[in-house]
Amino acid sequence: MCVAEGITPEKAYKGSFNVRIPAEMHKQAAICALQNNTSLNKIVEQALQRFLLMEN
Repeated sequence: MCVAEGITPEKAYKGSFNVRIPAEMHKQAAICALQNNTSLNKIVEQALQRFLLMEN
């Protein structure tokens, strides 16, 4: 249908991606996660969520 209508289909996302940050920032985020009894993944998810809320 997309080809017939000349539109690009929506891309499927798997929910994971690599992020390259400075080693010191990685260390600080990991320590923060430990101190808050959470995961590094959750820290990044929350930061991204806050950023996206600010953009809208």
